[in-house]
Amino acid sequence: MQKHKLAKGLLIAGSLFVLTFILFGIRLRSVFGGSSTQNPQADEAKVLVQTFRNDGLRGAAKLKGHYIADFDPHWDFGRFNIESLTKNSAAVVVGVVGQDLGGHLTESGKVILTNYEVVIQEVIKGEVLEGTNVIVSLPGGRVQFEDGTTAELRTPTFEHVKPGGTYTFFLSEVEKSPGTYTLTGGPQGLVELIDSGVVKSHGRDTDPIAEQTTGKDKDRQSFLMDVREQAKKWPKKGKCCT
Repeated sequence: MQKHKLAKGLLIAGSLFVLTFILFGIRLRSVFGGSSTQNPQADEAKVLVQTFRNDGLRGAAKLKGHYIADFDPHWDFGRFNIESLTKNSAAVVVGVVGQDLGGHLTESGKVILTNYEVVIQEVIKGEVLEGTNVIVSLPGGRVQFEDGTTAELRTPTFEHVKPGGTYTFFLSEVEKSPGTYTLTGGPQGLVELIDSGVVKSHGRDTDPIAEQTTGKDKDRQSFLMDVREQAKKWPKKGKCCT
């Protein structure tokens, strides 16, 4: 009888030991991240990054259904003032924005550009004609793919043009696409001419062009006078960025 009680006690103690070991092991995995299923969000992010690298925005949209990301189009490797923008531009014009023609993927498939129709009011430099239309491509926008998925690149640090607004555009030609231009120096190549006579650079506050368009002495008339003077100094077609 005593042997039976002893065996029963040892069995219970052994069971408790095994149970404690199992629970302790589970606790360790929880604390130290031993299980690969503890952070599904991190795993999903890794898959998304890899998909974007391999298949661009189209692949990211297919994975997410509706892919949205923020994009900073400002240049860190080139800071421009009125002179360098004028010198390095193929054309400098004053134009009124017409239709938003929608977004499209670049050749790499990893950036979206939005095309805007611009009616030329004044040609300060270049071979475009007053009264004609050109297309200006700005970074950012939205595209919808054949399968119904979408990708959107927002530009919270860069304000796009507004239909009906008047701007000075410092333009660089798009190869293999006559009549289509991008901004010289990124957002630095866009200066808004507000009806009140104020000028507003769409570059960062620290960009030289922004500093040159800030202050009471920098109204629309004086700004355009400066641009015209630089166009006389640098009349030849420029190519960004030299």
